[in-house]
Amino acid sequence: MARAQRSNAAETASSSPATFSSPLEAQAKRLIDDVLRPLIAADGGEIQLVSVTEARLIVKLTGTCAGCPGRPYTLSGVVERAARQYLSPTIQVDTED
Repeated sequence: MARAQRSNAAETASSSPATFSSPLEAQAKRLIDDVLRPLIAADGGEIQLVSVTEARLIVKLTGTCAGCPGRPYTLSGVVERAARQYLSPTIQVDTED
């Protein structure tokens, strides 16, 4: 029962129209929601979009990612690699602490 309620809530949230200031912001949000969040959540972390421009993606890592010694690898090896594949081959990734 709880699983069905969570599933329905997730479907409702994902089907409600979101307002983005640019197509790039919408792409970045989809990248984080559909690709990065599940990977990071598997280790108990959370990722949030702070801002995005053509040159820079700024994210916030929380949960177990906040103090993890592997955080630099997560940023460069996972987040930046995905951002360069999905958003721009030259985009840089930074975090908001």
